[in-house]
Amino acid sequence: MLIILSVISTLISLVATAKTFHWKSRPTNISHKPLGISILKPIRGLEPQLMLNLHSFFNLSSKVPFEIIFAVKNPQDPCIPVIQDLMNLHPHVDAKLFLNAPDFGKNPKVSNMHVAWDKASYDLVLISDSNVRVAPNYLEMLLIQRQKGAGLVTQTVYGAGATTLGGHLDVIHLNTFYLKATAFLSLLGISCVLGKCMLFSRHQFNRLGGLFAVRNYLAEDLVAAEMMNEAGYKIALAPELLRQTTVMQGFKTYWFRHVRWARLRKCHVLHAYLLEPLLFETLWPLLLIAFSKNYTDMIIAVICLCLQMSTNLALHFFKFKDPESWRSLHWFWLKDVLAPVIWVSGLMSNQVNWRGQVLHLRFGGKLGTKYLKAAKARYRHRRLSSI
Repeated sequence: MLIILSVISTLISLVATAKTFHWKSRPTNISHKPLGISILKPIRGLEPQLMLNLHSFFNLSSKVPFEIIFAVKNPQDPCIPVIQDLMNLHPHVDAKLFLNAPDFGKNPKVSNMHVAWDKASYDLVLISDSNVRVAPNYLEMLLIQRQKGAGLVTQTVYGAGATTLGGHLDVIHLNTFYLKATAFLSLLGISCVLGKCMLFSRHQFNRLGGLFAVRNYLAEDLVAAEMMNEAGYKIALAPELLRQTTVMQGFKTYWFRHVRWARLRKCHVLHAYLLEPLLFETLWPLLLIAFSKNYTDMIIAVICLCLQMSTNLALHFFKFKDPESWRSLHWFWLKDVLAPVIWVSGLMSNQVNWRGQVLHLRFGGKLGTKYLKAAKARYRHRRLSSI
Protein backbone atom coordinates (compact mmCIF):
# COMPACT_ATOMS: atom_id res chain seq x y z
CA MET A 1 0.00 0.00 0.00
CA LEU A 2 2.81 2.44 0.82
CA ILE A 3 4.36 1.72 -2.60
CA ILE A 4 1.07 2.56 -4.32
CA LEU A 5 0.63 5.76 -2.31
CA SER A 6 4.23 6.83 -2.95
CA VAL A 7 3.92 6.26 -6.70
CA ILE A 8 0.52 7.97 -6.96
CA SER A 9 1.62 11.03 -4.98
CA THR A 10 4.76 11.29 -7.13
CA LEU A 11 2.85 11.01 -10.41
CA ILE A 12 0.40 13.69 -9.27
CA SER A 13 3.31 15.94 -8.30
CA LEU A 14 5.02 15.48 -11.69
CA VAL A 15 1.86 16.02 -13.73
CA ALA A 16 0.80 19.04 -11.66
CA THR A 17 4.23 20.63 -11.95
CA ALA A 18 4.20 20.16 -15.72
CA LYS A 19 0.78 21.84 -15.85
CA THR A 20 2.09 24.75 -13.78
CA PHE A 21 4.90 25.32 -16.29
CA HIS A 22 2.27 25.27 -19.03
CA TRP A 23 0.76 28.43 -17.50
CA LYS A 24 2.79 31.07 -19.34
CA SER A 25 2.54 34.75 -20.08
CA ARG A 26 1.02 35.34 -23.47
CA PRO A 27 0.74 38.44 -25.68
CA THR A 28 -1.88 40.80 -24.30
CA ASN A 29 -3.33 42.15 -27.54
CA ILE A 30 -7.01 42.72 -26.82
CA SER A 31 -9.10 41.96 -29.89
CA HIS A 32 -11.54 44.86 -29.49
CA LYS A 33 -12.04 48.00 -27.44
CA PRO A 34 -11.63 47.07 -23.77
CA LEU A 35 -14.38 47.57 -21.24
CA GLY A 36 -13.68 49.47 -18.07
CA ILE A 37 -12.96 47.61 -14.81
CA SER A 38 -13.76 48.58 -11.22
CA ILE A 39 -11.08 47.13 -8.92
CA LEU A 40 -12.46 46.47 -5.44
CA LYS A 41 -9.86 46.38 -2.68
CA PRO A 42 -11.26 45.34 0.74
CA ILE A 43 -8.49 46.07 3.27
CA ARG A 44 -7.98 45.58 6.96
CA GLY A 45 -4.80 46.43 8.83
CA LEU A 46 -1.27 47.43 7.91
CA GLU A 47 -0.07 44.31 6.12
CA PRO A 48 3.55 43.55 5.15
CA GLN A 49 4.57 45.27 1.87
CA LEU A 50 1.16 46.94 1.66
CA MET A 51 2.53 50.07 0.00
CA LEU A 52 4.37 48.10 -2.72
CA ASN A 53 1.41 45.83 -3.42
CA LEU A 54 -1.13 48.65 -3.70
CA HIS A 55 1.29 50.80 -5.68
CA SER A 56 1.42 48.15 -8.41
CA PHE A 57 -2.28 48.80 -9.10
CA PHE A 58 -1.71 52.53 -9.44
CA ASN A 59 0.87 51.69 -12.11
CA LEU A 60 -1.50 49.65 -14.29
CA SER A 61 -1.45 50.37 -18.00
CA SER A 62 -3.99 52.91 -19.20
CA LYS A 63 -4.94 50.69 -22.16
CA VAL A 64 -7.88 49.47 -20.06
CA PRO A 65 -10.01 52.13 -18.30
CA PHE A 66 -10.14 51.34 -14.59
CA GLU A 67 -10.93 52.71 -11.16
CA ILE A 68 -9.67 51.51 -7.78
CA ILE A 69 -12.19 51.40 -4.94
CA PHE A 70 -10.76 50.83 -1.47
CA ALA A 71 -13.06 49.54 1.26
CA VAL A 72 -11.96 49.86 4.89
CA LYS A 73 -14.32 49.02 7.74
CA ASN A 74 -12.61 50.86 10.62
CA PRO A 75 -12.15 54.65 10.13
CA GLN A 76 -9.10 54.44 12.43
CA ASP A 77 -7.44 51.61 10.49
CA PRO A 78 -3.65 52.22 10.08
CA CYS A 79 -3.87 51.27 6.40
CA ILE A 80 -5.79 54.47 5.59
CA PRO A 81 -2.75 56.83 5.53
CA VAL A 82 -1.01 54.44 3.11
CA ILE A 83 -4.00 54.53 0.77
CA GLN A 84 -4.31 58.32 1.00
CA ASP A 85 -0.60 58.80 0.28
CA LEU A 86 -0.89 56.68 -2.86
CA MET A 87 -4.00 58.55 -3.99
CA ASN A 88 -2.18 61.87 -3.53
CA LEU A 89 0.90 60.52 -5.33
CA HIS A 90 -1.19 59.42 -8.33
CA PRO A 91 -3.92 62.04 -8.78
CA HIS A 92 -4.43 60.92 -12.40
CA VAL A 93 -5.69 57.52 -11.23
CA ASP A 94 -9.40 57.28 -10.48
CA ALA A 95 -9.31 56.02 -6.89
CA LYS A 96 -11.92 56.19 -4.13
CA LEU A 97 -11.98 55.23 -0.46
CA PHE A 98 -15.10 54.05 1.40
CA LEU A 99 -15.07 53.72 5.17
CA ASN A 100 -17.26 52.14 7.82
CA ALA A 101 -19.67 50.18 5.64
CA PRO A 102 -22.66 48.95 7.68
CA ASP A 103 -22.87 45.27 8.51
CA PHE A 104 -24.28 43.28 5.63
CA GLY A 105 -23.94 39.67 6.77
CA LYS A 106 -21.74 37.31 8.75
CA ASN A 107 -18.83 37.37 6.29
CA PRO A 108 -16.59 40.31 7.31
CA LYS A 109 -15.02 40.72 3.84
CA VAL A 110 -18.39 40.91 2.09
CA SER A 111 -19.69 43.33 4.73
CA ASN A 112 -16.66 45.53 4.17
CA MET A 113 -17.02 45.84 0.41
CA HIS A 114 -20.77 45.77 -0.29
CA VAL A 115 -21.04 49.59 -0.43
CA ALA A 116 -18.04 49.79 -2.77
CA TRP A 117 -19.69 47.11 -4.93
CA ASP A 118 -22.83 49.25 -5.33
CA LYS A 119 -20.82 52.41 -6.03
CA ALA A 120 -18.63 50.90 -8.77
CA SER A 121 -18.71 52.83 -12.07
CA TYR A 122 -18.17 49.87 -14.39
CA ASP A 123 -20.07 46.64 -14.88
CA LEU A 124 -16.90 44.54 -14.84
CA VAL A 125 -15.64 44.17 -11.28
CA LEU A 126 -12.29 42.77 -10.15
CA ILE A 127 -12.26 41.72 -6.50
CA SER A 128 -8.60 41.85 -5.57
CA ASP A 129 -7.02 41.33 -2.15
CA SER A 130 -4.60 43.83 -0.71
CA ASN A 131 -1.59 41.48 -0.49
CA VAL A 132 -1.19 40.74 -4.20
CA ARG A 133 1.21 42.48 -6.61
CA VAL A 134 0.72 42.73 -10.35
CA ALA A 135 2.41 43.80 -13.60
CA PRO A 136 1.30 46.85 -15.64
CA ASN A 137 -0.45 44.65 -18.26
CA TYR A 138 -2.47 42.81 -15.60
CA LEU A 139 -5.93 43.94 -16.69
CA GLU A 140 -5.28 43.16 -20.35
CA MET A 141 -4.21 39.65 -19.40
CA LEU A 142 -7.45 39.08 -17.47
CA LEU A 143 -9.64 40.64 -20.16
CA ILE A 144 -8.31 38.26 -22.80
CA GLN A 145 -9.94 35.41 -20.85
CA ARG A 146 -13.23 37.34 -20.81
CA GLN A 147 -13.01 37.81 -24.56
CA LYS A 148 -12.52 34.07 -24.92
CA GLY A 149 -15.91 33.53 -23.29
CA ALA A 150 -15.15 33.25 -19.57
CA GLY A 151 -17.85 34.53 -17.25
CA LEU A 152 -15.53 34.52 -14.25
CA VAL A 153 -11.75 34.87 -14.44
CA THR A 154 -9.52 33.91 -11.53
CA GLN A 155 -5.86 33.16 -10.88
CA THR A 156 -3.56 30.80 -9.07
CA VAL A 157 -1.19 32.39 -6.58
CA TYR A 158 2.32 31.75 -5.40
CA GLY A 159 3.66 32.97 -2.06
CA ALA A 160 6.56 35.28 -1.25
CA GLY A 161 7.83 37.80 1.29
CA ALA A 162 8.06 35.65 4.44
CA THR A 163 10.03 36.95 7.42
CA THR A 164 8.79 34.65 10.21
CA LEU A 165 8.35 30.91 10.73
CA GLY A 166 4.61 31.17 10.13
CA GLY A 167 5.22 33.18 6.97
CA HIS A 168 7.75 30.67 5.58
CA LEU A 169 5.35 27.79 6.24
CA ASP A 170 2.51 29.70 4.60
CA VAL A 171 4.61 30.44 1.52
CA ILE A 172 5.85 26.88 1.06
CA HIS A 173 2.32 25.55 1.63
CA LEU A 174 1.05 27.78 -1.19
CA ASN A 175 3.96 26.97 -3.48
CA THR A 176 3.68 23.20 -3.16
CA PHE A 177 0.42 21.72 -1.85
CA TYR A 178 -1.98 24.47 -2.95
CA LEU A 179 -0.36 25.19 -6.31
CA LYS A 180 -0.04 21.55 -7.33
CA ALA A 181 -3.58 20.73 -6.19
CA THR A 182 -4.94 23.62 -8.25
CA ALA A 183 -2.92 22.59 -11.30
CA PHE A 184 -3.95 18.94 -11.01
CA LEU A 185 -7.64 19.80 -10.63
CA SER A 186 -7.44 22.07 -13.68
CA LEU A 187 -6.35 19.03 -15.70
CA LEU A 188 -9.58 17.37 -14.61
CA GLY A 189 -11.55 20.38 -15.83
CA ILE A 190 -12.08 21.83 -12.35
CA SER A 191 -11.13 25.50 -11.93
CA CYS A 192 -10.42 26.47 -8.32
CA VAL A 193 -11.64 30.02 -7.80
CA LEU A 194 -9.69 32.15 -5.35
CA GLY A 195 -10.98 35.38 -3.85
CA LYS A 196 -7.57 37.00 -4.38
CA CYS A 197 -8.63 37.55 -7.99
CA MET A 198 -12.21 37.39 -9.29
CA LEU A 199 -13.16 39.26 -12.46
CA PHE A 200 -16.81 39.09 -13.46
CA SER A 201 -19.86 41.13 -14.43
CA ARG A 202 -21.84 42.80 -11.66
CA HIS A 203 -24.98 42.61 -13.78
CA GLN A 204 -24.63 38.88 -14.35
CA PHE A 205 -23.79 38.15 -10.72
CA ASN A 206 -26.56 40.36 -9.34
CA ARG A 207 -29.06 38.38 -11.45
CA LEU A 208 -27.95 35.29 -9.51
CA GLY A 209 -28.35 36.96 -6.12
CA GLY A 210 -25.24 39.14 -5.93
CA LEU A 211 -23.31 39.74 -2.73
CA PHE A 212 -26.51 39.24 -0.74
CA ALA A 213 -26.44 35.55 -1.69
CA VAL A 214 -22.90 35.03 -0.36
CA ARG A 215 -22.97 37.33 2.67
CA ASN A 216 -23.30 34.49 5.19
CA TYR A 217 -20.61 32.19 3.75
CA LEU A 218 -17.02 32.38 4.95
CA ALA A 219 -15.70 31.11 1.58
CA GLU A 220 -17.65 33.58 -0.53
CA ASP A 221 -15.33 32.94 -3.47
CA LEU A 222 -16.20 29.23 -3.61
CA VAL A 223 -19.92 29.94 -3.35
CA ALA A 224 -19.76 32.66 -6.02
CA ALA A 225 -17.97 30.21 -8.32
CA GLU A 226 -20.64 27.57 -7.72
CA MET A 227 -23.37 30.10 -8.52
CA MET A 228 -21.69 31.17 -11.76
CA ASN A 229 -20.96 27.60 -12.80
CA GLU A 230 -24.51 26.41 -12.14
CA ALA A 231 -25.83 29.33 -14.19
CA GLY A 232 -23.77 28.14 -17.14
CA TYR A 233 -20.98 30.71 -17.04
CA LYS A 234 -17.51 29.49 -17.94
CA ILE A 235 -14.80 29.80 -15.27
CA ALA A 236 -11.25 30.35 -16.50
CA LEU A 237 -7.83 30.39 -14.86
CA ALA A 238 -5.66 33.20 -16.17
CA PRO A 239 -2.33 31.90 -17.54
CA GLU A 240 -0.07 33.83 -15.14
CA LEU A 241 0.64 33.17 -11.48
CA LEU A 242 -0.33 35.94 -9.07
CA ARG A 243 2.25 37.02 -6.49
CA GLN A 244 0.88 37.00 -2.94
CA THR A 245 2.76 38.50 -0.01
CA THR A 246 2.21 36.37 3.05
CA VAL A 247 0.61 38.15 6.00
CA MET A 248 1.46 35.42 8.49
CA GLN A 249 3.28 36.87 11.51
CA GLY A 250 3.90 33.69 13.50
CA PHE A 251 3.25 29.98 13.75
CA LYS A 252 -0.11 30.52 15.46
CA THR A 253 -1.49 32.59 12.58
CA TYR A 254 -0.23 30.01 10.08
CA TRP A 255 -1.89 27.22 12.02
CA PHE A 256 -5.27 28.97 12.32
CA ARG A 257 -5.26 29.95 8.65
CA HIS A 258 -4.56 26.52 7.21
CA VAL A 259 -6.80 24.68 9.65
CA ARG A 260 -9.51 27.15 8.60
CA TRP A 261 -8.85 26.40 4.94
CA ALA A 262 -8.92 22.67 5.64
CA ARG A 263 -12.29 22.89 7.38
CA LEU A 264 -13.67 25.09 4.61
CA ARG A 265 -12.65 22.53 1.99
CA LYS A 266 -14.15 19.74 4.05
CA CYS A 267 -17.46 21.56 4.48
CA HIS A 268 -17.69 22.48 0.80
CA VAL A 269 -16.44 19.32 -0.94
CA LEU A 270 -16.11 16.46 1.55
CA HIS A 271 -15.30 13.70 -0.96
CA ALA A 272 -12.45 15.73 -2.46
CA TYR A 273 -11.13 16.52 1.01
CA LEU A 274 -10.96 12.83 1.86
CA LEU A 275 -8.70 12.31 -1.18
CA GLU A 276 -6.26 15.07 -0.22
CA PRO A 277 -3.73 12.70 1.44
CA LEU A 278 -2.83 11.61 -2.11
CA LEU A 279 -1.32 15.08 -2.48
CA PHE A 280 0.96 14.69 0.53
CA GLU A 281 4.43 14.49 -0.91
CA THR A 282 7.38 13.31 1.14
CA LEU A 283 5.16 11.59 3.72
CA TRP A 284 4.54 8.40 1.72
CA PRO A 285 8.12 7.83 0.43
CA LEU A 286 9.54 8.45 3.92
CA LEU A 287 7.08 5.98 5.43
CA LEU A 288 8.00 3.50 2.73
CA ILE A 289 11.69 3.93 3.59
CA ALA A 290 10.92 3.39 7.28
CA PHE A 291 8.88 0.24 6.67
CA SER A 292 10.55 -1.13 3.55
CA LYS A 293 10.87 -4.91 3.57
CA ASN A 294 13.40 -5.28 0.79
CA TYR A 295 15.87 -3.44 -1.42
CA THR A 296 13.30 -2.86 -4.18
CA ASP A 297 10.95 -1.01 -1.82
CA MET A 298 13.83 1.19 -0.71
CA ILE A 299 14.80 2.05 -4.30
CA ILE A 300 11.21 2.95 -5.21
CA ALA A 301 10.93 5.18 -2.14
CA VAL A 302 14.19 7.00 -2.85
CA ILE A 303 13.26 7.57 -6.51
CA CYS A 304 9.84 8.95 -5.53
CA LEU A 305 11.38 11.19 -2.90
CA CYS A 306 13.99 12.57 -5.32
CA LEU A 307 11.39 13.23 -8.02
CA GLN A 308 9.14 15.08 -5.60
CA MET A 309 12.04 17.19 -4.35
CA SER A 310 12.98 17.98 -7.95
CA THR A 311 9.52 19.31 -8.75
CA ASN A 312 9.69 21.76 -5.83
CA LEU A 313 13.17 22.92 -6.83
CA ALA A 314 12.03 23.40 -10.42
CA LEU A 315 9.05 25.51 -9.38
CA HIS A 316 11.05 27.80 -7.13
CA PHE A 317 14.07 28.31 -9.36
CA PHE A 318 12.57 28.20 -12.85
CA LYS A 319 8.89 29.12 -12.51
CA PHE A 320 8.54 31.69 -9.72
CA LYS A 321 12.01 33.22 -10.19
CA ASP A 322 11.35 35.24 -7.06
CA PRO A 323 14.12 35.42 -4.42
CA GLU A 324 11.49 36.13 -1.76
CA SER A 325 10.04 32.67 -2.49
CA TRP A 326 13.40 30.91 -2.46
CA ARG A 327 13.97 31.94 1.16
CA SER A 328 11.08 29.70 2.24
CA LEU A 329 12.01 26.60 0.24
CA HIS A 330 14.02 24.85 2.95
CA TRP A 331 10.98 24.86 5.27
CA PHE A 332 9.16 22.35 3.07
CA TRP A 333 10.13 19.48 5.39
CA LEU A 334 8.32 21.05 8.36
CA LYS A 335 5.30 21.84 6.18
CA ASP A 336 5.19 18.18 5.09
CA VAL A 337 5.28 17.07 8.73
CA LEU A 338 2.43 19.43 9.61
CA ALA A 339 0.26 18.73 6.53
CA PRO A 340 -1.23 15.44 7.84
CA VAL A 341 -1.80 17.02 11.26
CA ILE A 342 -3.65 19.96 9.68
CA TRP A 343 -5.68 17.55 7.55
CA VAL A 344 -6.74 15.55 10.61
CA SER A 345 -7.53 18.79 12.47
CA GLY A 346 -9.80 19.68 9.59
CA LEU A 347 -11.82 16.54 10.26
CA MET A 348 -12.11 17.11 13.99
CA SER A 349 -14.28 20.23 14.03
CA ASN A 350 -16.20 22.82 12.00
CA GLN A 351 -15.02 25.73 14.14
CA VAL A 352 -12.61 28.22 12.56
CA ASN A 353 -10.67 31.25 13.75
CA TRP A 354 -10.75 34.22 11.38
CA ARG A 355 -8.93 37.43 12.40
CA GLY A 356 -9.65 36.83 16.07
CA GLN A 357 -13.28 35.78 15.53
CA VAL A 358 -14.39 32.25 16.33
CA LEU A 359 -16.85 31.13 13.65
CA HIS A 360 -18.77 27.89 13.12
CA LEU A 361 -19.24 26.34 9.67
CA ARG A 362 -22.13 24.24 8.51
CA PHE A 363 -21.64 21.70 5.74
CA GLY A 364 -22.05 23.67 2.57
CA GLY A 365 -19.86 26.44 4.02
CA LYS A 366 -22.54 28.62 5.60
CA LEU A 367 -21.78 30.22 8.94
CA GLY A 368 -23.88 28.56 11.63
CA THR A 369 -25.89 29.67 14.63
CA LYS A 370 -22.95 29.37 17.03
CA TYR A 371 -21.54 32.50 15.39
CA LEU A 372 -24.76 34.40 16.05
CA LYS A 373 -24.77 33.38 19.71
CA ALA A 374 -21.15 34.42 20.12
CA ALA A 375 -21.81 37.78 18.42
CA LYS A 376 -24.81 38.47 20.66
CA ALA A 377 -22.77 37.56 23.76
CA ARG A 378 -20.00 40.00 22.75
CA TYR A 379 -22.61 42.71 22.12
CA ARG A 380 -24.18 42.19 25.56
CA HIS A 381 -20.73 42.25 27.16
CA ARG A 382 -19.85 45.57 25.47
CA ARG A 383 -23.14 47.12 26.58
CA LEU A 384 -22.65 46.03 30.19
CA SER A 385 -19.08 47.31 30.14
CA SER A 386 -20.19 50.72 28.94
CA ILE A 387 -22.78 51.15 31.71
